[in-house]
Amino acid sequence: MMPLACIVLMLLHNKKLNNFFSWLGKYSLEIYVLQMFMICAVDTIFKSIGYSSDFYYIILTTLSFMIVFIICSPLHRGIASIINKVKGKK
Repeated sequence: MMPLACIVLMLLHNKKLNNFFSWLGKYSLEIYVLQMFMICAVDTIFKSIGYSSDFYYIILTTLSFMIVFIICSPLHRGIASIINKVKGKK
């Protein structure tokens, strides 16, 4: 199924879609790692305030993804800046 999806996406030639997937690929490691931490953090906050809902896990996951997508790019740039300073580059 994955090769078929790749062929379909290749044939679409949608610039916005290509830009989104490029961005997603560039930040995939940050998104993956931050998602693990953010799920735990948001879950802890929800449980500490006593939040409950029939859609608890959907809301938890959606909120976590929103937070991760907001902070992954600045975090990526900050880490790159620190690495460059350590290496002596400007």
